[in-house]
Amino acid sequence: MTGTRASENELGHAIGEGAIAAVRRRTAAGPLSFAFTWRGKRFTGAIADAPDGLSVTLRGELGGLPFSAENKATRRSLLALIEASRDGANRLSVVNGTGVVLETTLAVGASPASTAGDLITALTVAVLSTAPYLDLLAERFPDPAAAAD
Repeated sequence: MTGTRASENELGHAIGEGAIAAVRRRTAAGPLSFAFTWRGKRFTGAIADAPDGLSVTLRGELGGLPFSAENKATRRSLLALIEASRDGANRLSVVNGTGVVLETTLAVGASPASTAGDLITALTVAVLSTAPYLDLLAERFPDPAAAAD
């Protein structure tokens, strides 16, 4: 790393000073989990063992579903969009009756030739595949809080 001082964490990996990341030992049980913010939306992810390799799941918290009393037409349109997305690789759903989430799951095959780059490629494809949904939601259902700024 040029121009930055690095420190070593508990596993001996060098991390640039001021980085907002850490390498931590994970437990042997359960999936490897991570979180990030992209385009103003919080995403969580998990990488788990699957019969034919790895399963990569991403879940984006997209915002709230308005109540009928707040905006009946927007609620109806958003619910129609959610229903239409159920058969695709990316699925919109309502959580706890008020939150809209976008979920996608990819399989990453395991072979002797698989590399970390294959996993990073799959994660990148998964994240970028959510862009059309984020664009459509921003266009059709603008966030009133963002418009006030």
